Amino acid sequence: MTRNGANLCYGLITSNYKKLTLRRAALEHNRPMCYRPLFLIFVAAANCVAAAGVAEPGQIVSKDQLIAPLAPEQDHPLPRVVIKVDEDNLSSAAGAKDVLVVHYRAKPTSKYSFHDDVVAIAFRDGENYRVAEVLQSDAGIVNGELDSENEYEEEFISINNMRFLYVRNRVSGSGGVVEHNVYSVSRAANLEIIPFPDLKKPKLLNPGEELRNGYFKFSGEGFDFEAGIYQPQDAECCPANGAYHAQLKLQGSFQPSTAPPGTAPDYEFVVVKEWRTKD
Repeated sequence: MTRNGANLCYGLITSNYKKLTLRRAALEHNRPMCYRPLFLIFVAAANCVAAAGVAEPGQIVSKDQLIAPLAPEQDHPLPRVVIKVDEDNLSSAAGAKDVLVVHYRAKPTSKYSFHDDVVAIAFRDGENYRVAEVLQSDAGIVNGELDSENEYEEEFISINNMRFLYVRNRVSGSGGVVEHNVYSVSRAANLEIIPFPDLKKPKLLNPGEELRNGYFKFSGEGFDFEAGIYQPQDAECCPANGAYHAQLKLQGSFQPSTAPPGTAPDYEFVVVKEWRTKD
């Protein structure tokens, strides 16, 4: 996963700056902080197969193995049960690709913790599935209790009559930061995150102004973005200069697999309209 995996982490909360910087740094090294490799271990008991972990990306597994609950581990002492199994397809240059998304969850014992989640995304490969991506909460034991820094939500969406996978990563903090990632299928038939524009400093801002507390919302045709326009001395509750708004649409088209290396991504979200309001 490239830095595009975090390019919508625009909670823009001053108190979360250090945490978000660390998360982006992890993504820049192609190893997101919320992803930890897990290994596939199976234990046969009572005529069933119980999975102790989710396969690493690239492994071929059966559907039964993917939808089995996850056994406790050192940093995840509570069993993570399957709360959602979603089978759909993603659009690609070669046509629709069948995808299985399995969401596992444990409810931590820490009062203010997020859930301890794992989301496995796999492409159909004959009768089995090839794991393409594994997302996992940054969780562990804190003061004797399981505590998670983030949790996930995912759904398949349609834009311009094409299918994509939309994943929201909710990160703990005073501002309720959410990372938004929209997955497509690359020319090499791998998962690819569609890039978004950098909206930290749009051209409509005047000198000395800054955006904070921004959030995205899927509109059905693209994304709407809104953030407060602050002066540096403004409290988080009270942006002095109103709000910034932008509408983002999907642009591009699927390119053949013969496209040369380094070619721009097939798709990207671009700003088609932006304005500011004075509240």
